[in-house]
This record gives sequence, C-alpha cells and structure tokens, in this order.
Amino acid sequence: MRAYCPAVLAALAISGGSCAVGRGAAVGGASARVRAPLLAPRPLTMLGEPEPKPGAGGGARRAQGARTSSADEYAGSNSDSEGDRRALLAADDPSACPRSWRDAALLPALLGVYVHNQWSRSLLFYLVDFGARESGGSGARATRELMNVELGFGPETYGVLASLPFTLVFAPASLLAGTAADRLDRARLTWVSLLCWSAATLWQGAAQSVGEVAASRALQGLAQAVTTPAAFTLIADVTPAARRGTANSIFASGVYVGGGLAALSILLDEALGWRGTLYAAAALGALLAAGAALTLDDPREREPQGSAARTEAPADAASASVEGDAFRGARTLMAEQIASLGRTAAAVSQRPAVQLLLFSCALRFCAGFSIAVWVGPWGRGAFPEHEADFALAKASISAFGGGFSAIAGGALSDKLGERDAARRLWLPIAGSVGAAVCWSAMLDAQSFDVAMRWLLLQYLCAECWFGAAVATLQAQLPKEVQGGAQGAFSTLTVVGNVAPLLIGQASRSAPLADVLHQAVPAMYVGSAIAFALTCRQLGRPPRPEAE
Repeated sequence: MRAYCPAVLAALAISGGSCAVGRGAAVGGASARVRAPLLAPRPLTMLGEPEPKPGAGGGARRAQGARTSSADEYAGSNSDSEGDRRALLAADDPSACPRSWRDAALLPALLGVYVHNQWSRSLLFYLVDFGARESGGSGARATRELMNVELGFGPETYGVLASLPFTLVFAPASLLAGTAADRLDRARLTWVSLLCWSAATLWQGAAQSVGEVAASRALQGLAQAVTTPAAFTLIADVTPAARRGTANSIFASGVYVGGGLAALSILLDEALGWRGTLYAAAALGALLAAGAALTLDDPREREPQGSAARTEAPADAASASVEGDAFRGARTLMAEQIASLGRTAAAVSQRPAVQLLLFSCALRFCAGFSIAVWVGPWGRGAFPEHEADFALAKASISAFGGGFSAIAGGALSDKLGERDAARRLWLPIAGSVGAAVCWSAMLDAQSFDVAMRWLLLQYLCAECWFGAAVATLQAQLPKEVQGGAQGAFSTLTVVGNVAPLLIGQASRSAPLADVLHQAVPAMYVGSAIAFALTCRQLGRPPRPEAE
C-alpha cells in the first residue's frame, strides 16, 4: 500500500512595503546611474501611513524639488512628475496606483509558483509503498515506480527523509529569506529560487542513494524558504488593505492544490516511474521560472523614468565604486541581515498582540501538521478495504475543500474587518472549535463514507484561518520588517513538526486513534483560546520602545 502523508506546510507570510519607491544600488558602464542604496535603512512606518518626506540634503532635496516644481516644469516633464505622483499615491494606498498588466498578473503567477512549491516538496510522500516491500514486491515494475524499493530503505528512514532534511534547513533559511525580501528584488528572488528547487527536484530524481535524496531535500528547503516572504510582501504592495485577506488566501490555497497534485501524481508515477515523475516536475518548474522571470516585477524597484530622484554619476566615480564591491557587498548584506533581524525582534517585542498571534498560529501549525502526517496511517488502518478510495478522497478533500475554505475564509475575514480589524480573528476562533468537533466525529465514524464527510467538514472549518491571520499581522507590524517577521513566522514550522513526532512516540503505548482523539482537538482548542486572547489584546496600544 502507498504511504500517504501529504505535507500541509502552510507557511504563512507577512507582507508590506511601498508600491513604487525605487531602491537598489546600480553601477554599470561609463555613464551609470546611481540609485538610492539597496540596503539603506528606512524609517519604520505602519501600513497606510505615508513615508516621511526626504531630508534636506543631496538626492532627497532634488527629489523633493521635483515634487514641488512649477506648473510649467510639470507640463514640460509630464512623464517624470506623473511617475512621482504614482509613487506618492501608492505609498498611501495601492488601490490609488493605476494597475499595470504586471500587477494584474502578479497573483496568478505567484499562485502557480506556490503550487509547484508544494507539489515538488510533497512528491516524495507518494513515490513510496512499504506494503509492496513487505510483500516481497521487488520486481522491475516496483523498482521503477517506488523509490524505497530501488534505493532500499524502510519506513523509519522514510520518516527522516520526509521531514528533517527539509525542515531543519527551511526554518533558519526563512529568517534570512524574510530579511532579504525586505531589501532585495523580490521578483528576482522568486524565480531564481524556483530554478534552484527545480534543480533540487531533478537531483532527487537522479539520486542513487538515500544520502543524495536527503541532500536534495535540504536544497529544496533552502530554496523554498524564499517563496512566501517574497510573495506575500509583493501581494501587499499591489492589493488594497481592505482586500488583502482575500488575496492572501488565494495565494495560500496553493498549499492544498499542490498537495492534491502530489497525491494524484500516483498516476504519473505509474506512467513514468518515480524518476520520470521527478524529472517532469523539475522540467515544469524550469518553464514556470522562465514565465515568472518575464511576468513578475517588484513594484518597489520601479523608478519613475527621468525622476530627479535619480542622479547621474561621473564615469570615474562609477568605476571606483566597482572596486571591492564583492567583498563590501557581502559584508554589507550580512550586517543588514543582522540589523533587520534586530528590528524585527524589536517590533514584535513591543506588540503583545503579535506575540499572542504567533503563539496561536504555532498551535494551529501543530494541529495541521499532525493531521498531515498521521491521517494517512490512520485511514489505512481504519479502512484497509478502501485504501485506493481513501487516497483519492483525501487528495480531493485537501485540494478542493481546503482550497475553498482558505479563499472563502479570506473574503469573509475582509468583510468582518471592515469595521474592526480584531473581528477578523472571529473566523479562526470559530474555525478551530469546529475543526476539533469534526475531527473527533471522524475518528468515531463507523463507515468510510461517514468518516470522509466529517473529514471534509473538518477541512472546511479548519483552513479558513489563513487570510485572517496574515491580514492581522500585516496591519500590526511596520511594513519595513514584515519580510523579516514572515521569516520568523516560517520558523514556527519547526514547532509544528514536533507535534507529529510526539504523537508517534505516544502511539507506541496507546492506539493511534486514541492519541489522535486527544491530541489534535486539544491543539485546535488551544489555538482558539489563543486567538481569542489575541483579539482582546488588539485593542491595546503597543508597548513604548525601550530607550
């Protein structure tokens, strides 16, 4: 029988940033133009606040002068002033900035990238079958279709391959990826990381040993850590605050679509074999990366053509600046990463509501990952005569039930937050309680059909929390630290992965169904209580910054 452990790694992300403020150091050629430094610190502002006006010196004074030029100058340089006007409007409200085709294509393109992210990381779970190995299935067909048969590993090794190599790299990499998303070109980060994890998937398909599979999984974790910090901050730059819950949820639905595709890849495995399936996923990833490179751009990197904010640099200055750039750039980037982590920690430490929200989400991760890892073994044990039906039903429920819940929950959270942002959290509170009830009912069901109906209801209740949680975090944190906060948020997946390990240890001395009956509802109820405390805390001001 096939191992069925879909990885619902819902790495939520925190977004922010201004839509058209150009940054980045660019030096090239004899007449290179020099922009504002890419890693220059920026004052912290809350979402919706205009950024402070530039100071009185240098390029800032020239930029300010461009905005206050006379009517004649405006008429004579319409494209320059229009670009400045768009930048100023976008800093206050992305909806005020006329949308380009790139802005309209951004969410679908990012969703495609995220679906491939989840599909490629979950493929391993559907390319093994330990039942075939135990029954002596070692023929040419089993070797072609099953990774564990060809490479010769058992369930214990599979458990390690499926979680530790990926998670142990993904979590710390998320911290660095989050701060990088605050400072670097996020569109480029997105498609380059997609190329990298596609290469890792290709390597996994060519692996000749368990060690190579583990190394390829680690490389996948490193590359895929970039996706959510870059994506959610890009989405926030082109989406009005009132609709961010919906937009974030549409993107997050990639978790369920990708997981469903991974389950359905059993059919691709039968046609192409496990190596061919991984090769096909890698090839599709390369095509998606090419499309993303052509489609995506970072609104933060757009600079008004001819704007006075850009200044011409003499050729000798440009040449001099190139010398030692590699060393100085690496040192500056490292210093900026450390400083950005410090700013993120300071911002979170001043906001008890954010701390409570992160704790709530950590508990919610524990419940979700516990289900992802253990619902497969439970289903195969509870309904052995419905193994194939269970695999297809679980794939459909994850893709359609979970995806619908995430998108509808985001839209509903936007409606709830119109009058009071704290009301957004009513949704994860009610959803967590409902999920606990439905999960217990599923475990108590005596028939396969009834159990699957309760599982569907459980997904519909549980997965509505994404949009509300992300939109709440976006509203509470300064936009300049939201990428770093998303990186810290992604490290909560380490906490989430501890829960399935503890359930596995507990199941040695008690039936698995009994352990799941107690542990998962307790996590859901705990997250509901924590979300309620967060909702109460949101009305209180943040702590003053320590002097």
